[in-house]
Amino acid sequence: MLRARFLLVLLPCLFIGCDPDGDGISTADEEANGTDPQHADSDGDGLNDGDESLRGTDPNNADSDSDGLDDGVEVGLGTDPMLIDSDGDGYRDSDEVRNDSDPLDDTSWIYTGGWPYNPNKGDIDGEPISTVVEEGDVIGLFYGLDQHGEAVNLYDFAGQGKYILVDISAEWCGPCNALAMWLEGEEDYAYYDDDYPGIREAVDSGDMYWITVIKDSQAGVDVWRTKYVHPAIPVIHDEAGTLSRHMSLGYYPSIILLDDQMNIVAWTIGGTDVDGDGVSDSSRNWALGAAVDLLAGAAE
Repeated sequence: MLRARFLLVLLPCLFIGCDPDGDGISTADEEANGTDPQHADSDGDGLNDGDESLRGTDPNNADSDSDGLDDGVEVGLGTDPMLIDSDGDGYRDSDEVRNDSDPLDDTSWIYTGGWPYNPNKGDIDGEPISTVVEEGDVIGLFYGLDQHGEAVNLYDFAGQGKYILVDISAEWCGPCNALAMWLEGEEDYAYYDDDYPGIREAVDSGDMYWITVIKDSQAGVDVWRTKYVHPAIPVIHDEAGTLSRHMSLGYYPSIILLDDQMNIVAWTIGGTDVDGDGVSDSSRNWALGAAVDLLAGAAE
């Protein structure tokens, strides 16, 4: 009797392969794949190894696409466990879920303006925003409301592999308006392209970020936002002048160039427009000039 029972167990293994964990994969195949033949879900992600084999996910990696959501969670949500960004809207699935955005709707964004999101911004060790910084420092954490009424965290622009130009302006400032009109593509201000070739195109394409911070009253920032509606440029209100004090700036426009780790690369201190061309002469070849050099170096 014992021998008969042994044969009943052994014969199926010989012909179809043993599957002690019932996941649809034989012991021999599990051993070849490096999965655990005694556990149906080797990586503990909520999908058994057989399901993962059919889906093309990795049965030895709970998060096959490394987007911060386990494969089983993604299947439950309806997102694609093999795509970091299932709806192709530029935000990782896990970031959308954690920020109440729909990872299956490409019109549902973390920021209404489509600004980037950095899930690791808490790791940035910036200078206290109440102190004065200098070139080489990590700029302090700065928040402000954008044109959509949403609080924007400057550090969300970090970690994207792109340089950031922060333009501190005021609505009443002529040169500030001239820069804005240039960025909007107005032909009367195309001469800026001669001084700063490639900058406007890089901002338009998203290869470089431009953030406008308005140091003005609510009425002033409202006027600015009515006049200038560049889709790629957040307009952040800083009536208290928090960022200006942090940089010890007293002229407008003043422009700060940051790398993607929030290090201050260069900054512009506005001043007198001696030749009347709408650009402060003391600002030339500083932040914007440094940005032009970086773009030229990247193109080589």
